[in-house]
Amino acid sequence: MEMQAHSFTSKYNKKVHYYTYGNPLAKPILFVHGFPGTGKQGQMLLKGSPYEKDFFMIAMDRPGYGIAEHEPDFSLKKYAENTDELMTLLGYEKFVVLSVSGGGPYAAAVSFFLGHRVQATLSINGIGPMELKKFPFLNQAQKKIYLLNKMLPRPALEFFIERLYNRNADRIDQILTSDFEGVSPNDRKVLDDPEMGPFLFETFKFSVMKGPYGLLSDMRIYLQPWGFEIKNIKVPYYLYHGNADDVVHPIWSRFMKEELTDVRFKLYDGEGHYSLPYNFRDHFLRDIITDIK
Repeated sequence: MEMQAHSFTSKYNKKVHYYTYGNPLAKPILFVHGFPGTGKQGQMLLKGSPYEKDFFMIAMDRPGYGIAEHEPDFSLKKYAENTDELMTLLGYEKFVVLSVSGGGPYAAAVSFFLGHRVQATLSINGIGPMELKKFPFLNQAQKKIYLLNKMLPRPALEFFIERLYNRNADRIDQILTSDFEGVSPNDRKVLDDPEMGPFLFETFKFSVMKGPYGLLSDMRIYLQPWGFEIKNIKVPYYLYHGNADDVVHPIWSRFMKEELTDVRFKLYDGEGHYSLPYNFRDHFLRDIITDIK
């Protein structure tokens, strides 16, 4: 079974790149990738699973990542609109949303704007709305990004990051590898896995192949108000988080839990940012099969 690449033109006349994987006759899942990321990462949650034939995974690349064109005015609402168009194009009236890490805000937007179509949303190690009171729970790199966004005018920040990227483009392998240093023990096992480690590295590398524009877009969106209230999301929500996650602190899922009205929350002891979706993916897929008809 191979992942297939596709594209369609949105109502905004933008080309949207997406991938499909699995059984087209089975339950559809919208996979929402992380930061940085690409829809190709969806394979991590389905390939080789005993439930592989029970699902059809659909995963869009957000603008600026991979070969997707940068859209300076992209928003959470536009992501939901793209999802609406794509699922209608593919002939699916209802679907499940499954997000990882930085895909959390986009999954929430789909759940809010397309609640009549979403059967349930699963968030793995996801982030929530950014507020000043949550600053202490950011890691050092995230705190720097937050402060840069607050201190620099947007054009200056984009110029600075683009210039930094261009100066270091020939060192992108080294830079990406350095981001894997100092992770939790369970994360280290995943990154050292001879199949999963290279897969994750290559998807990260692919995501920034044309520049830092996806990163810039996500950074802007993460630090803005989402445009809707989490408490007004009415679809069933599943929040999973590892308590050893040193990339996205588990407090983020706890914040989401406090706001959502129909929610299940589970904290996994000793699991990190990469190990949780890798080690427990079959548990998450089984939850969908068991609970979501």
